[in-house]
Amino acid sequence: DKGLVIVDVSDKEKPVCVGRYDVRGYAHAVVVSGDYAYVADRSNGLVIVDVSDKEKPVYVGRYRVARDTYGVAVSDDYAYVAEYDTGLIVVDISNKEQPVLAGSYNIKGWSVGVAVSGDYAYVANDVSGLTIVDVSDAEAPELAGNYDATPNIGVVIVSGDYAYVTDPDRGLMIVDVSDAEAPELVGSYDTDGDAHAVAVSGDYAYVADGGKGLVILHVGTGTTAVATPTRTATAASPETTTTPKMTQTPAKSATKSAASEGPGFGGVFAVAGLLAIAYLLRRQG
Repeated sequence: DKGLVIVDVSDKEKPVCVGRYDVRGYAHAVVVSGDYAYVADRSNGLVIVDVSDKEKPVYVGRYRVARDTYGVAVSDDYAYVAEYDTGLIVVDISNKEQPVLAGSYNIKGWSVGVAVSGDYAYVANDVSGLTIVDVSDAEAPELAGNYDATPNIGVVIVSGDYAYVTDPDRGLMIVDVSDAEAPELVGSYDTDGDAHAVAVSGDYAYVADGGKGLVILHVGTGTTAVATPTRTATAASPETTTTPKMTQTPAKSATKSAASEGPGFGGVFAVAGLLAIAYLLRRQG
């Protein structure tokens, strides 16, 4: 019920909340670009917050959508919003105080996550799967390609030629998107819990696995993904006192699965790009 929470993580062992902004709705996702945080507020659309003063974040502007907002990504002067019914909405944020609609692309089903890389937006949808939209013309987005994933996919991020997609039932899926018109599954890892979010840094993926805590996976070497990612470490959630056992069989060519050989829990903070300030969301309910 606190919306956007800003946490100073310069001391990794003692993170401290330094500021917050109540979006008055249901904050689902956040992305930071420059001095601004863009919050996907389920009931209030896209909320733009000035975070140049970390202790006193200030409301700047808002773009309301027809239905629920679940995901947001930002590139240059545009915000890409995953709207529950419509699909992808492109918002011109060049004027932060008065963001306006630039274009949209209708996707059948419920869109819950979005990522953007280059000329493409990647939308996670419970019916259409992973939909790739060409947004080179922000006013006239058009379909580039689609990967028919399982109906429960949620969060999607893109790193290099790969899209990393979470599914509470199937864990992590890795999709090769080097050919936007013909994306294909190249790897997957079924985690023990319910995979809800993922971040990638270097050769590792960090999966938020529900009550099972944080799962760290070796997902490739350089620019090449492996077909069977290998678990290297697991950090238990605050409510969990034991470390989940690995039940999957690692690929023979993958890195040996051992917590001592992985990046360790400290690797989590690499996801933040070595920034001293992390922007976190606290969900209602």
